[in-house]
Amino acid sequence: MVKPLHEQPNLFRRIRILQLSTVIIISFLEIIQVIAFIGKLKDSKPITYYLSSATFNLYGIKLLYHIVIFLTLMSTTYYFARFSHRWYHGPYQTDIYVDLVMFYLWVISGFTNVYPLLKGIKWECANEAFGSNIDFLMRVECDGYLFSTIFGWFMILEFFTSTILYLRLWKTRNWWDNNNTAVEDGESEKGINLGTDEETPSTESTKISPYEQHRLELDLGPRNSSNINLKQIF
Repeated sequence: MVKPLHEQPNLFRRIRILQLSTVIIISFLEIIQVIAFIGKLKDSKPITYYLSSATFNLYGIKLLYHIVIFLTLMSTTYYFARFSHRWYHGPYQTDIYVDLVMFYLWVISGFTNVYPLLKGIKWECANEAFGSNIDFLMRVECDGYLFSTIFGWFMILEFFTSTILYLRLWKTRNWWDNNNTAVEDGESEKGINLGTDEETPSTESTKISPYEQHRLELDLGPRNSSNINLKQIF
């Protein structure tokens, strides 16, 4: 029998690991392209030319793409590092909003990356735009662009999936909160602001949501990110 989503922390952790792994691969592919570009045109074109609109018909909007990669790398690293805390005290609406924004950003950058294809640039990395006798560095740059674009579309699927799953998780939390009575946690030293994902100091007993109490009763794993055992994830 398949467990409900709120009893599958490893599923959501694997999604974060997949997102982080994919964006790291894309980052390396982009670095390889920049190195190849510098080695190929260092004497005739500055590096700023690579990020300018002049190369839009060959590479897509690289500046936008690199900004999206940076934002994704920062957000996925944060969410993975804080996964256990957010799992036990969430889900938060910010999980949905951030993933949805990243989904749209990757869709936009994904279409700008395939714009050269729509303009007639071929994918075999040996065409008129690059010249008939394509050299090694140019082929490396072209292959890096191709695989980076493919992995970029994987990111679209990954963020679409995580957005849907976190939305369903949020609906589950609302159901628990609306159909159960809140309980008091007299031993807690900190209250969790469930709306803003912030820890607020308190000297009085604080209330936690029925959903959070249910999560704690399930004992699904460590509550601190530092106690994560990667072997248990897989």
